[in-house]
Amino acid sequence: AQFVHQYLPDEYVLSDDTGLYLSAFPDRFGVVTAREFKAEGILGTEAEQQYILDLLRQPSIDRSGYLLAVMGLATPDNRLLTAQGKGGVRIAENSRRGDYIDGLDNIVEAENGLTLSEMSINDVIDYHDRSRALQALVNLL
Repeated sequence: AQFVHQYLPDEYVLSDDTGLYLSAFPDRFGVVTAREFKAEGILGTEAEQQYILDLLRQPSIDRSGYLLAVMGLATPDNRLLTAQGKGGVRIAENSRRGDYIDGLDNIVEAENGLTLSEMSINDVIDYHDRSRALQALVNLL
């Protein structure tokens, strides 16, 4: 946000970075996972999802984890506000549940036992990691 804000000093500039954390693989958080996808030649949402599901294939493996979104907001009055939000508690046993594919939304279950793809938009606002980060950021304004 600060980098872009230097070119747009009179604007609000929002940045977002999201990472996946899997309890079974604590060393593969966030950018490490993205670099791993690239190194393995994994392209596209479905291939990324399958890669994660394959990592968790063993029945006894811990499927818990979460998505962590970190938001930064640079304001016209030169403040930098940051907030984070966690969403999801595990990778679903029955993979790819829901009506649409957007990132990991149909394989990560929230606290209510549903994937983000299975929820209504109103529920997604309460459970999505980015939504939680944005709500925390708004509270700082």
